[in-house]
Amino acid sequence: MPFVGNTDTFQGFRRKDAGMARYGDGRDGAIVFGTTVGYTSSPHTLTRDMMATDITVPASFTVITGGYRILASGLLTTNASAVLHCDGADAVTQTGGAAGTAHTIGRGSAGGNSSNSSVGGDGGFVNSASIGGNGGAGGAGSFFAGGAGGTPGIAAFGPHNALWALLCAYPGASTGFTMYRGGCGGGGGGTGIGNAAGAGGAGGGIVLIAARRITHAGTIRAKGGAGANAQAANFGGGGGGGGGAVIMLYDYYTGAGTITAPGGAKGTGISTGVDGVAGSAGNVYTLGP
Repeated sequence: MPFVGNTDTFQGFRRKDAGMARYGDGRDGAIVFGTTVGYTSSPHTLTRDMMATDITVPASFTVITGGYRILASGLLTTNASAVLHCDGADAVTQTGGAAGTAHTIGRGSAGGNSSNSSVGGDGGFVNSASIGGNGGAGGAGSFFAGGAGGTPGIAAFGPHNALWALLCAYPGASTGFTMYRGGCGGGGGGTGIGNAAGAGGAGGGIVLIAARRITHAGTIRAKGGAGANAQAANFGGGGGGGGGAVIMLYDYYTGAGTITAPGGAKGTGISTGVDGVAGSAGNVYTLGP
């Protein structure tokens, strides 16, 4: 399976977890996106966790997971050109990409804004429980520096706490459970005189799919948002958001589909303004037998 992002494969997970419980109870029945009532329009944004028996995502259909889990007690099928994603928002001129929304799983952070005649705003999530990538720094303008990209504050999780994957949380020493977060936001660009620097992209979110069997020919993605380009000479470009995280649990997997968590593209500076830095790739975790 082609990956973009840092990858970890935790084999033997089936023997160590809670068995069938991780795939849900199938209460939603079989769902075919594009056909099943309530799931007909593309793109379709989830409003709750899916707990289906079988799920089919047809060609050219897009599902935005939006902070919810996809669980299937039977078969998940993605056809060629089907997309399931929780991408970070792109920056728009001087406004940083908006943070995602956390529901049953965590979100990516906001990108930094560009302010009038000042240092670019910093990207969100600094020293946080992020399992995504770093946000890229904003580029300097002729008078002011770009903002810093956000940075994760913990190491990405591994086999010792993979059992927490379905919760996307880890046990804290004194605070109960802390929700894992996605990618970190990019920094806003530095300015000259005025406000024409590019803002930073938002960090990618988290896609969590747990299906007993997966046949995958499409794309599963948690991309960082792009930094915005400067709008005038001597202003810096925004930093790209860090890639988010994709977590997949299964007993059986086949297919050559793409699973990807790339960082967001940098925004470009103009004249003496410096380009922002692209966000770093997030993480892809597969937990199989």
